[in-house]
Amino acid sequence: MKENVILCCKLTKEIPNIDGEYIGVDKGCLYLYQKGIKNITCIGDFDSISQKNLKLLEKENNIIKYSKNKDYSDSYLALKYVSGKYKNIYLLGSTSKRIDHLLNNIFLLKEFKNDNIKIIDKYNEISYISDKTIELTDFNYKYISVFPLKNSILTLEGFKYPLKNKHLKAFDTLVLSNEIKTKPLIKIKGEALLIKSND
Repeated sequence: MKENVILCCKLTKEIPNIDGEYIGVDKGCLYLYQKGIKNITCIGDFDSISQKNLKLLEKENNIIKYSKNKDYSDSYLALKYVSGKYKNIYLLGSTSKRIDHLLNNIFLLKEFKNDNIKIIDKYNEISYISDKTIELTDFNYKYISVFPLKNSILTLEGFKYPLKNKHLKAFDTLVLSNEIKTKPLIKIKGEALLIKSND
């Protein structure tokens, strides 16, 4: 299994400092091309790219093109393509102005829960967690939020507001904007979204 893959969707503005392979998703392919990242796989229906630019991409990339009348989003198809092949999957450019697209991409975290997927942008990192203990080693974020997706039991150690075997109902908003103090540890029995954020 390969280490990292970065899926670049449309509207992204940042290329993270992550060593791995890049895959363009719809208009994200054009953005990568303009940044000099070529000879990659490009996936989508390409409805947001002109025919001229699509032909440009086809010269130097592997294009996997789907019909515009499809049942799944481009993000889903890209995740399906890489699922089970990489230890870590990073999804860029998926927190755009469209709330419906954002929710779709967040729901995909649960759908592909056997893969280690992170949605990242300039201010946030979103991931799915379930039935595990996590020692946080990334201190680049100020706020930590945990949103249970079903009834769950949560313990937080090393946080400004610690918890001990706290029973939370699905979609409980208790754990919003907590802050790390020292040696942060999260123990969850259940399922949740883990969101790391900065202002």
